[in-house]
Amino acid sequence: MENTERVGVGIVGAGQIARDRHVPGFRRLPGVELVAVANRGLESSRRAAEEFGFARAHRHWRDLLTDPDVDAVVIGAALHWFDRPAADREIARVLRSGGVVGVLANKRDTRPAWASALDDLLNEEFSDLARSPRSTDQATFDPELFTPPAYVEFPYSQSVDAEGLAEVVASRSYVIDMDDKERAALMAAVRDLARTHPDLAGRETFEVPYLTVAVRSFRR
Repeated sequence: MENTERVGVGIVGAGQIARDRHVPGFRRLPGVELVAVANRGLESSRRAAEEFGFARAHRHWRDLLTDPDVDAVVIGAALHWFDRPAADREIARVLRSGGVVGVLANKRDTRPAWASALDDLLNEEFSDLARSPRSTDQATFDPELFTPPAYVEFPYSQSVDAEGLAEVVASRSYVIDMDDKERAALMAAVRDLARTHPDLAGRETFEVPYLTVAVRSFRR
């Protein structure tokens, strides 16, 4: 990177999380420039570039990796979708020695009583479902190529109302896969919890607590 005061960011995958979280977050950081985006195809990438102000749109993620103005790449997908260990070698290929690979994931903070009640509701509904592991639980990369991972957790919260809480739950892949009638019943139960739980009743909005887990390894 020639100019240490500027970091050019490229994003692979301009889905909902990238749109709602990654792009607004990067825009708030001084010295960060949204350089390039690669989505499902060239037209999709062009639409994302026009909407969010990326300088360039790429047809394929491999094209983005070779963009000379991209210093950091954000991949908007869970780590369990990656082809490991082939992905470890590909990440190592594009990182210089000392370069960083980072993995982020949110987990619900169930210490508040109402959040624990929500967790119980979802665990009961999906007790037989084999869920994919959290990305940060898989963030040990090839030890010949990367240093051992370092972990840190910090609190994060999202302000919602009853409908917003239902939307948060509805965005989960295992909820999306539900039968329409079963999903509607679950959404009704979530809204009811948000409106009637003693900790939430009568409140227009409230905070959904998370613990954000960050994992970092260095390219050897």
